Amino acid sequence: MSLDKEHENISREPSGFNKKPSIADLYKALDNGYDEHIAMELGFALDKAGKEFDAIRHYLSALSGSLLPEEKIHVYFCLASSYRNTNQSNKAKKLINKAIKEFPDESLFPIMKSLINLDEKRVDLAVHTLITVVYKHVKEENLAPYVWLLKKEAIRQRRALKKNSI
Repeated sequence: MSLDKEHENISREPSGFNKKPSIADLYKALDNGYDEHIAMELGFALDKAGKEFDAIRHYLSALSGSLLPEEKIHVYFCLASSYRNTNQSNKAKKLINKAIKEFPDESLFPIMKSLINLDEKRVDLAVHTLITVVYKHVKEENLAPYVWLLKKEAIRQRRALKKNSI
């Protein structure tokens, strides 16, 4: 398959973790020539496979290219999540603040900011931000691609609360 065909198949729209080509296929496509959309998809695939350190490099590479706004939103959110999950909270905070400035009406970024605040034991600020998000932004379809992440986070927070109460 030519790079143009691979690119067409891979980058039609941001997957946000939908079923796409394998990690090996994506690496092979990148070997045939750089493309920010393939880098983005590779970041998503690596992230979902639990290889967040590797995903970070590809998210950053994708952001250096020409992504559509909706693609950039997905990449910012997933990159911030990967930073957070690899104990790079300062980078996550900087990125989220940048994303909020660039996309002030996007509800995903204040949600991530709330999760970071929870990590930092700033519960009051996290709750306030989440209530604001719910009030201003949340429509179910906006969060649909991220339900798996939010469920994972709920379990993680529940475990942390149990651990702290023992």
